[in-house]
Amino acid sequence: MILVLLLSSLTYERDGKSIVLAGIAVHSLAQTALVCLKLTADPEKQLSSIEYWIMGSLNGINIYSIGSNVILCAVCLLIMFLLYRQIIMLSLDDAEGKMLGVNVNQIRMLVLLIATLATSSVISMTGLISFISLLAPHGARMLLKNNRLSTMLLSGLIGGCLLTFGDILARSVCSTELPVSIFTSIIGAPFLIYLCIRRKPVK
Repeated sequence: MILVLLLSSLTYERDGKSIVLAGIAVHSLAQTALVCLKLTADPEKQLSSIEYWIMGSLNGINIYSIGSNVILCAVCLLIMFLLYRQIIMLSLDDAEGKMLGVNVNQIRMLVLLIATLATSSVISMTGLISFISLLAPHGARMLLKNNRLSTMLLSGLIGGCLLTFGDILARSVCSTELPVSIFTSIIGAPFLIYLCIRRKPVK
């Protein structure tokens, strides 16, 4: 994330589009590094673990292995909830946010870094489980039709329910455990298409 922010700051137009493009570039570099890691991994032991982590799974997670990650994620979430008013201000134009007394650039960078830290603490355990971070917040906004603290709480509840439901299906559909991302993608991909083609935005 720091590299993404540095690259976007070098562009002429420092806006959301530059962050997205910088993110795509850094993602490509990370994928290249992952491919190199897979090429040097032991095919019998390490390679299968890497592939399974990429697909995303809750298999192997227990209460003894998540202690420090849970604490880190809880601290990040607490900070995010304390900053929820400032986060809501980020949905406004930068000029409007500054008029309301919010240092938009500092808050945006702080929120991005904290969110990245919380997300990475989870992904390091579960692997790459896709679409939950898209389904949960947009689903909460569509249900409550606002950007208040209750929307953030509902977003977390929806995300937890989706992950639990996907894990139940992954463990029960076949005799062998399937990646959770299969089931979250089945729901998430059509929902993403719907968000792209719907006309009336959620306010």
